[in-house]
Amino acid sequence: MAATPWDQPQLDWSSEFINLVWDLMNRQLMTGEGHIDHYHGIYEWTSSLATVIHDLLDPRSSLATANPLLHEVLARRYSASMEPRPDQEVSKCSHLCDGAYRTDSYEYQYQIHTLPETVLGHGGNLSAATRYHAGMCSILKRDFVIRGIVGVGTFGVVFLAHKRDDDSKKLYAIKVEPLSTINTSLHPAPVGFAPPLPPTLAPLYNPQDQRMRYIPVEAFVLLLVDGCDKFPKLDSVYSHQFFSAMVMEAHVDEEVQNRPYNPNASIYDWLKEGEKFPTFNGAKLLHRKRTRLNEIQACKVASHLFEATAYLRDMRLCNTDLSHNNYLVDEQLNTRMIDLGQLHFGLRDEDFFRQATTYIPFYEKFMTPELAIEFTKAHWIRESARTSWSIHVDLPHDIRRLTCWQLAAIIYELLHGFAPWEEKEWNERIEGIVNYRDGAHQAPRLRKVRERRGRIINEDLPIDEYLSQDCVDALQMMFVKDPEKRPTLEEMASFTWFGQWSYHSAEEFQRPAISDS
Repeated sequence: MAATPWDQPQLDWSSEFINLVWDLMNRQLMTGEGHIDHYHGIYEWTSSLATVIHDLLDPRSSLATANPLLHEVLARRYSASMEPRPDQEVSKCSHLCDGAYRTDSYEYQYQIHTLPETVLGHGGNLSAATRYHAGMCSILKRDFVIRGIVGVGTFGVVFLAHKRDDDSKKLYAIKVEPLSTINTSLHPAPVGFAPPLPPTLAPLYNPQDQRMRYIPVEAFVLLLVDGCDKFPKLDSVYSHQFFSAMVMEAHVDEEVQNRPYNPNASIYDWLKEGEKFPTFNGAKLLHRKRTRLNEIQACKVASHLFEATAYLRDMRLCNTDLSHNNYLVDEQLNTRMIDLGQLHFGLRDEDFFRQATTYIPFYEKFMTPELAIEFTKAHWIRESARTSWSIHVDLPHDIRRLTCWQLAAIIYELLHGFAPWEEKEWNERIEGIVNYRDGAHQAPRLRKVRERRGRIINEDLPIDEYLSQDCVDALQMMFVKDPEKRPTLEEMASFTWFGQWSYHSAEEFQRPAISDS
């Protein structure tokens, strides 16, 4: 007799998620081998919080019993975030699709969306922003005054708004992205040709009607980090047909808060240069291989990023999309990590191990010695010179250690102005290491990339002689060439350099003024 898909092999998922996915597969009965062959991608879903969060929060479940410390952390943080909103829904779009069910419902997860997921796929910034704005829930538009656009990313558009009935006009960032149902993840278009994708929605229990609301995983994580001021606070979610909108507290300068706005302007006008409402991200602390921070200021930003990383790690989450674009810095250098759409979750230690490393040219600054050595092989030299997006390299690694290296590289750049082992002088023709695939001059840029990879393999880490000894010690330990000897995040917490900013006066942490000189 054929086994159900869940008989062999066993998947450590929440019972709720298993039942949903089994329903979406039409309760197909097949052998374990046949199931792996047909749905092999779902066996990578062990690294998704969506598949387990429901039972990990339930103290009666076997998952919570088997993982008591993780259950305790998640349940405590979840309860603390929900306590201030006892009678308020997090997911607020109540429209019924075809008069039958909500977009965030269990039933809607049967839908398969075939719309493009990226802004580029929607035709670029103007076309995507127009479509995203039109696709927003009308309840959101009724309750909020949308002032304009903050920015456009790879997948989403961020709008700036305030609540219509709020006299204080407190500002919110509304991040709108295409919504992907669980069935879309299981059977991505074109159906039958692509492997399952990691689920992007997680079930949130709604006590009012005792039903599940499927909200973006990023929104669920924002609920779990509500007690840490190193992240933006989630207000609400509006999932409406093809788009989801996450409403978060906005973190913008006072000048931006007081700027005139026209809520009736066109999307075209909102996107004009100088008309968008800017945020101050970490990239603005760097200019032409010069840092705008002194050591103690960099220490404050670095310590806040470390604290945010550790807060996620307590929930067995790794942010694999660390970059200077993905954290905000206020006028006192208080730092918040944003854009948590690419988190890796591991229920067990082995869930953090990968047999291959994904290389993206934009992340050249995060090049490790072991990957640089791999790229000295002839076939990878040809491949890395040819690709403009990503390649998969047969190089096993631990995602936790890789994200520690990425954090270390960001800290190094805040202290020096340039990436580890990068030439420190600005060259107008070469620009920064991350620009080597952009536009013209690719040949000399690629030569500089290869020279840097050689230094990563063969030379000691160059460190500014004016940095304190505690800072130097921290950098030298974080950039050990042998990955097995690099400090874990828990070991990095013992570095005396982190937190030293707190012994200095507040006047020392005024964010530097920006100039282009």
